[in-house]
Amino acid sequence: MILYNHTNEESAKDELQDRMTELKGIRRSYSNRIELCIKCMDSINQLRAKEDNIKIDTLYDKTQESLATFLKQISLIDNTVNQLENLQQNQAASLDETTKECQQSYEKIKKDYINNSIYNESIMIDFVRLQSHFQQEETVTEASIEPLPISEKVETNGTLFISEVKGKVIMPYTKEEVLTILKEHPQEYLNAQEVVDKVFTRDFSSYHHQAISRFKEAYDLVTKREKYSKTDGINLGIEMFGKRLLHPAIITACRTLDELDVYIDCLEKNEVDDFKIFDIEYELTPTLVKGSNSLWKEFFSGIFSKTKQKD
Repeated sequence: MILYNHTNEESAKDELQDRMTELKGIRRSYSNRIELCIKCMDSINQLRAKEDNIKIDTLYDKTQESLATFLKQISLIDNTVNQLENLQQNQAASLDETTKECQQSYEKIKKDYINNSIYNESIMIDFVRLQSHFQQEETVTEASIEPLPISEKVETNGTLFISEVKGKVIMPYTKEEVLTILKEHPQEYLNAQEVVDKVFTRDFSSYHHQAISRFKEAYDLVTKREKYSKTDGINLGIEMFGKRLLHPAIITACRTLDELDVYIDCLEKNEVDDFKIFDIEYELTPTLVKGSNSLWKEFFSGIFSKTKQKD
């Protein structure tokens, strides 16, 4: 069926409205699936912490791939809906290149939605089976551990340390935060260093897919730390998804949305030295950059302006 191939203008407008309504419904479905992917990834990470298993890693990669697909589809849907709204406002009565593009996008979105949904369902089934398998094998034995006296010497760390060389990322933390966690969870952490290692340290590889990581960290910041709605988390995650010059670990290190807003403002003005909430130190493997690509120049100027070079 072709848009605006109608003798009645009202019928054409109704068809446009129906298509926009349908696309918005698909968008809501993708948003729900994004939430499910996030929960699945969190649960898979918990399984990874207990056992090193290639099936777990494969499932995580598939879920991450599915999440990236959903985010791209939402962007395509938003663009198509905007085009349809413009057509509706212009009340076009003839088929032009814009309506052809909308027609193609509309048909592709519907087709992809079916395929993506089937693929995602298979991932969820695999996840449930894998989770059930590990739950059956797991034997929980709780040993009684006497709480250790909190006499640890620990200093406040005001630096976000991102090290490709050491393969880890260390978040900023305060002395009070570490001691509070140690005091409240004496059976989980033996000393302050263990708190730092398990709570405030991440593997560098966990940010390998930076676009997905930006989405995930922004979503967690909004929903877990700021306690806003999941919809708000998805919206900010989509916004952060495309910010290629923003390392996702910086989002992790921000305790509030205000801190993130301040950093993004500094980044967009190319004034990252003005960001004073915490220091950022990079330790990257040297990379040969050929040519004069302006994006790489901007990227490295933004990074190394706050990098402390180490021998």
